[in-house]
Amino acid sequence: MDNDYVAANKEAWEEAFAVHQQGRKVDPVDVLQSPEGTYLDAPVREALSRIGVAAKAVGQLCCNNGRELLSVVKMGARSGVGFDLAENFIAEGARIARETGLNARFVCTDITQIPPEFTGTFDLLIVTAGALCWFRDLEALFAKAAEVLAAQGYLLIHEIHPFTQMLAYQSEPDYDAAHPDRPIYSYFRTDVWVETDGMDYVGGTTYASKPFTSFSHTMASIITAMARNGLTIAEMHEFPEDISAGFGHLEGRGLPLSYLLLARKA
Repeated sequence: MDNDYVAANKEAWEEAFAVHQQGRKVDPVDVLQSPEGTYLDAPVREALSRIGVAAKAVGQLCCNNGRELLSVVKMGARSGVGFDLAENFIAEGARIARETGLNARFVCTDITQIPPEFTGTFDLLIVTAGALCWFRDLEALFAKAAEVLAAQGYLLIHEIHPFTQMLAYQSEPDYDAAHPDRPIYSYFRTDVWVETDGMDYVGGTTYASKPFTSFSHTMASIITAMARNGLTIAEMHEFPEDISAGFGHLEGRGLPLSYLLLARKA
């Protein structure tokens, strides 16, 4: 990967940490220590219930502060490892794991550079909302995912639907309040998104941030990159619910706003 854009994204993501902390209403420790507390959306919980997590070693790519990974460990997984680019998010994940007593560790790394010690480690690997757009090269991402998965291990992706890439956010100049579901951008766009208005999906604020780069991917490019790396799709589901914190106003219009892919390493 281009080290320049990865390094810049690391700086912008670490900058976002303090903003997220300000917008957070409840400490994740309190949520995870409550009997029913979880950070897993219903489709993820249902998929995990189908395949079972008991005694599995679980990893998460782009784990943020680890709240979702720790929710899986809480369901009965044997252990968890979270990988993320930002040192402060990783440190926060370690704090939450320590204070909840959940068995997980956290590693700060470029996801495509996860060290060889994790080869063949995980029975289950999860990727959640807002992760895939950080990668220019999906082939490299899924090659690493396949590398760290054990034989017959599962990869679960719960992501923002590529359809939303055609839509304008309410904060964008091209947004049409009269027709918020009108496609504005090409589904097949290849130019990158460079933004400087922050990443505060927690508090919903904007701020003058360090520049960060993201990339558009079609559903076909996602599935093909998985298949080329020996990941066989077992299930795919599409949903009208928004998990991006950007298109909640479009729920109920019959639009595909999120999806879940469950694949298995051959």
